This record gives sequence, C-alpha cells and structure tokens, in this order.
Amino acid sequence: MKLLAVVTLLADFFGCLVLAASIVKRPQSQSPSLLSTHETKMRQGENQIPLTGGSEAGSTYAAKITDYSRVAFLADIQIGTPPQQSFRAVVDTSWADLFVPSTKCNSSSACSVHQLYNSSNSETYVEHGNPTNIHYAGIYTSGFKSEDTLRVVGLEIKNQIFEEATSLRPSPFYWDDKMDSVLGLSRFPLSLPGSDLSGSTSPWHNLIKQKRLKKNIFSIKLSKSPYRDGEIMFGDLNSELFEGELMIIPTTHKTHEKMPLRQMLGSGWQVDAHSLSFGSGPDAINADLSGYTAVFMTAYPWISFPRALAEQLQDRCGGDYDNMGQIECDKRAELPDLIVRLGTDCSVVISPWDYVLESPAEGGGIVCSVPFVQHQEPEEEPKYIILGAAFLAGVYSVFDQDGGTISLAQLKAE
Repeated sequence: MKLLAVVTLLADFFGCLVLAASIVKRPQSQSPSLLSTHETKMRQGENQIPLTGGSEAGSTYAAKITDYSRVAFLADIQIGTPPQQSFRAVVDTSWADLFVPSTKCNSSSACSVHQLYNSSNSETYVEHGNPTNIHYAGIYTSGFKSEDTLRVVGLEIKNQIFEEATSLRPSPFYWDDKMDSVLGLSRFPLSLPGSDLSGSTSPWHNLIKQKRLKKNIFSIKLSKSPYRDGEIMFGDLNSELFEGELMIIPTTHKTHEKMPLRQMLGSGWQVDAHSLSFGSGPDAINADLSGYTAVFMTAYPWISFPRALAEQLQDRCGGDYDNMGQIECDKRAELPDLIVRLGTDCSVVISPWDYVLESPAEGGGIVCSVPFVQHQEPEEEPKYIILGAAFLAGVYSVFDQDGGTISLAQLKAE
C-alpha cells in the first residue's frame, strides 16, 4: 500500500497537519489560470467582498478562498496602518499563532518568494522584540514578537501579536512559496511546544474580544476544483450557498497530552462520530465509529481513518498505489457516496464528485485521486478520524464559537 505508507510517513513527520503537495505528483509547470490570476487578485485586493460595513462592531464580512491545487485554501490578510500589501494566509481551523515574513528576513532565498512586512511603514506598530520560533506543517520560522493592526478580509483587529519572521526554512513537502502566513481559527487557544507565541490571543479570538462581529461565527465553503474560488464569511452565514436545513452538531472537547493529538484535538472543532457507510451490496463498507472523535481540519487535504478502514476504502476505490492514489476522473461516476454519521442523528452524504481530489495536471487538464488515508491510532483514548478538505468541500459548514456547535448543510448545485 504505497499511498498509505507515504501519507502515514508525512502525517507522522508533520504531526498530522502536513499540507502536502496533494496526493498527486507536483506539476512541473504552474497553471497561469490558477496562480497568476490569484496573485493579481491578491495585489489588487479583489478577494475581499464587503457585505455590511467595514471594521465597525457588528460587521459581517466575506472573502474569497482561493484553492491552490487542493493543497491549501488561501485568504487575504493585511498588517499595519496604512494597510500593507496582502499576505496570502492558509485558512486553518486547527491553528492559532500568526506569523508573517519580515523585511528583516535573513533567509534571502526563502524570503524572496514572499510578501514582506515592513514595520517602519506602519503607524500602529508596537515593538516587543522577544525571540520567537514557530513550526507549522514542516515550515520552521524564527524571529521576534511584534504587535500591529491586522485586517482579516476587511475586519480590523487592533493590537494583534504576531511573529515577525526573520528566518524561514521551507518544507520539502509543501509549496510554501504560495503562502505567506496562516489564518488560525481554532476554537480554543493552543499551547504548543516550539511556539513562543503560545498564550497570545489569536486573530479569531481578538475578533471576538474586540466585538467586531455580528455573531461569533464563521462559515466556509471550500471549492471543489482548483480552478474555482470558495468563500469564508465572518459574523454570519451565506444562505445563497446552501439549501435545506442546517444540521447542528454539538462540539466535544477531548484532549490529549501528546503531540500531534494535543494540537489537533486542542483546536476544539470536533464532534462525536457515529458510523460510516460506503456503497451497498456485497462490496459495501460499514464501520462503527462509536467512541471516535471527528476532527474538522480545513488545512488537511484528505479524509483520514484508522489503518484497516482506510485500506478498505482505498481498495474499494481502486486507486493506483504506484501513482499516489490516482484514478481516471471518469471513474467517479462508478464510485459510491460516502455517508458519515455524526453526533446523534446527523448523516452527511458526500458524493464522489466532492470527495475525489482534483489537481492540475502537467500540460493542462485535471488529475484525480482518492482522498482516504490512514493514521496510526493512539494507544489510549481518544480515538479519532480527520474530516479534512475532501470532506468539507462537499458541505457548507458553520463554526459557532458561542454556541459550541458545527452546522453542516448541502451545497447548492453550481
């Protein structure tokens, strides 16, 4: 099982938070329709979609999320007064700390591909200077603690603490030249080894603390294709993007002392799992997931299960293990729906047109691959599954901080 072995190696190495270069080989050439268009939007600020006002209290704001080859989902942030150029931030529900590359960066080759923050150009910069180190998905940064005004899709956050990174060590498995930062949306503050920002208030919690939102929720639609945009909305939900009733699932709060589970479970966006069904008849796969925790992770490309179940799903899909799980895209029509039951009575149906991963192919076109990967089960509780981007691309999701719930709905047909 080469696919399972490779993904397990990556997940173990990066603490189950690896943002690997999708489950297909990295294209040698970049797609102009995806990359150059996105970068132009970033420079021009076109990714921002104001709905009910600017940085005033009680605002609702939405922004496009650009899908970079199903590897990362990127949104704009700006730092400083006046706002400096947009930084491309990975939207991550399992992260809290903020870092941006600095003009003081001494890693010339690594920093040259990023937007750089210049504190001398900001009227609201506050110097702290404490040395910092951060490890994110195989990317290592070091620098010092700073404070400034942050703008998240147009919403102003004052006195935001962040790392001004003066040294970057890129990940060998992650295209970090296409991201400058991480927009952490964890429900709870995270105390992580290797991060000297632990204990600082995250951008999401500062939005709440400073009463910037109409409601303390954010809603997400991830794109199903690398050539389409998704959307993130702060303060409300966009009823134009889904149909039917929202299925409301209470979150749980199970923790673990050891990494990587401490980070993943500590984020707080998790619910009780119940069961799984895949197909019907003699080839049907049915799994009892009672006692498992389902963790929602926007920055994780796959859907991860314990080894035996992951192998069953991979075999049922017939992915090419010698070529990282690739399948013929036309084969999606033959694959069954994935039905995951969460909480007590919430059944989520994800079609193969949603869960099969699409990535740009060399020379143009699309490469398809199956998303089911395995993880090593912990020796002690809690047991878990990871519902990453391949799952979330099939639903509209609402994360309610105050209510302690995650709500899911069927997306409208595009």
